[in-house]
Amino acid sequence: MSVRRNLMNIQMIKYRGIFDYPELLRVIYTWGTRQGFEMHEKKSKHKVPDARGAEQEQTLLGWRKIDAYVKFWFFVDTRAEFLKDVDVIVEGKKRRLTQGKIRIRFTGYVELDYNNRFETSKFMEGVRDFYHKFIIRTKIQNVWEDTLYYRLYKLNKAVKEHLDMEGKHLASEGRW
Repeated sequence: MSVRRNLMNIQMIKYRGIFDYPELLRVIYTWGTRQGFEMHEKKSKHKVPDARGAEQEQTLLGWRKIDAYVKFWFFVDTRAEFLKDVDVIVEGKKRRLTQGKIRIRFTGYVELDYNNRFETSKFMEGVRDFYHKFIIRTKIQNVWEDTLYYRLYKLNKAVKEHLDMEGKHLASEGRW
C-alpha cells in the first residue's frame, strides 16, 4: 500500500454574486491539464430547484506522476447554493449567467511509493519508513509538498481571477 503524506487543506474561497459556473469548472479543468495533471470528475450532484434556487456540488480531482516514486493529487470541491439563472449584459451582449453563493475548497496530498515497491515484506515496509523518516524527509517537506502547495495556490489565484475577486494577487507570486 502506497504512503500518503499529509492532506493539505490549502484554502477555501467563498463568493456570492453573479458568475459563470460551467466556465468556472472549465477554468479549473484547463489549469490542471496545462500543469500536466490527469483530470477527472469524481462527483457531480444537482438538486432540483426550489423557491430559494438550485444546489450543485462538483468534485474535480487531478493526479500527476512526478517521478517513479512520487505522485501529486489535488481535489477541488465546489458547492453552489441558491442558484438562479439571470440575464446580464456583458460587453454589449446579453448572456445567461448564474447568481448564487459558492464555496470552493482546495486540498491535495503527495503520494509516495505508488508502485508499492516496498510492500513485499514487513522488513521492506520498515526500510520504506526509515527511508521516508531519515533519508528523504527534508526533500518530501521542502520540495514535493511545497511544490504542490504553491501550485494549488496558483490554481486558487486563477479561480479568483475568473471570479474577479479583490484578493486575486498572492504574496507568494514568484515561488514555484
